[in-house]
Amino acid sequence: MDLGLQDKLVIVTGAAQGIGEALARGFAAEGCRLALMDYEPAALRRVAASVRDGGCEVREYVCDVREMSQVRSTADRIATDLGTPDVLVNNAAWTATVPFLDVTEEEFDRTLDTGLKGLFFLSQSVARQMARRRQGVILHLGSQLGVAAFAGRSAYGAMKGGVHHLTRVMALELGPHGIRVNAVAPCITETATRRNLLDDPNYVAWVKTMLPIGRWAQPGDVVGPALFLASDHAAMITGHILLVDGGWTIH
Repeated sequence: MDLGLQDKLVIVTGAAQGIGEALARGFAAEGCRLALMDYEPAALRRVAASVRDGGCEVREYVCDVREMSQVRSTADRIATDLGTPDVLVNNAAWTATVPFLDVTEEEFDRTLDTGLKGLFFLSQSVARQMARRRQGVILHLGSQLGVAAFAGRSAYGAMKGGVHHLTRVMALELGPHGIRVNAVAPCITETATRRNLLDDPNYVAWVKTMLPIGRWAQPGDVVGPALFLASDHAAMITGHILLVDGGWTIH
């Protein structure tokens, strides 16, 4: 299937590792032009260089999405350097696994500032650009934990639940401007930041009882759904939360 994404300008946040890196490579394979954002300069340069070596036009932008001045200035720089984005993929997030009674204000603020506040205001800046052209796609990374309760992830679940609801409200308000807004919501995904959990045999055994498909996700499992939702094949889909959760939430 030709997704029709050739030469589209795609912003990916949190692009220096894990799901963000997989998404960058997936959009690059479709012939997109990329603006990659992350707050880790060395890791971002590594991913950008690797994608660029594959023949993709890519620029990297060091940005901490918790800092609103950086968010807005980076959105402006991308538009100046590359033009109006066709697709924004809000992937950047942070979390700690901490019991509710022990969550600190610092952990709570970092979780919501990274995954919700930064997403909100980057989306606002980019949507204003898209609205002038009356077309665009905004894609958020949600989570199965924004739907199903999970001990130790209260702040993260609250943040992702907020992302899911924001997806619907943005779709409602931005639809008349020609902008579609959706979210892809994966279950636990095998990345470097989850290695400590997936090395625990008791945790692994429990997770597999929650996943009818029999395994947790790999970063590449998120790529296909994201590409589809970004493409014109999904032209009538907006305000949707696409669960990529191996069946976790059917319990």
